Amino acid sequence: QEVTITDQTLLWREIERIRKRGYAESKGEVIAGGRALAAPVKDFSGKTVAVMDILTPQHRYTPENREQRLH
Repeated sequence: QEVTITDQTLLWREIERIRKRGYAESKGEVIAGGRALAAPVKDFSGKTVAVMDILTPQHRYTPENREQRLH
């Protein structure tokens, strides 16, 4: 199953969703069987200066673990 968004319109919609919720999720796009969460690190002015990324095997990325990590 292809998980990478290749349609430009769909990609921009996903980018807008990511901006609104403040983090991105990867569902096997980079590493098959892997999941990831990524969020910006901002400085005192609100400018993004880095990104924090957490990668885990898919079998550990349960809904319970995901929610626990987000809150």
